[in-house]
Amino acid sequence: LKVVGAVEREGFEEIDAAIPANIKETGIIIKDNIDKLSNVEADVIIDFTTPMATMKTLEFATLNKIAMVIGTTGLSDENLSKIKESSE
Repeated sequence: LKVVGAVEREGFEEIDAAIPANIKETGIIIKDNIDKLSNVEADVIIDFTTPMATMKTLEFATLNKIAMVIGTTGLSDENLSKIKESSE
């Protein structure tokens, strides 16, 4: 398992992912928008955010053919339907 990217809320100052974790620098910069990771090669996106952010990430994952693990709670029936549709 190798972490290749990280995303925070819009407007978040882009910093090395190690800073919030208080560990040695990783070289992985936390971005404030998933679209800024379009050049990153990934096998899966792990998402524990808000329903609105999950749906934006789902669009990105579908467009880039990246699998998702979604741990977000509070998704509506419409959200769940879209997730199911995207997984097919």
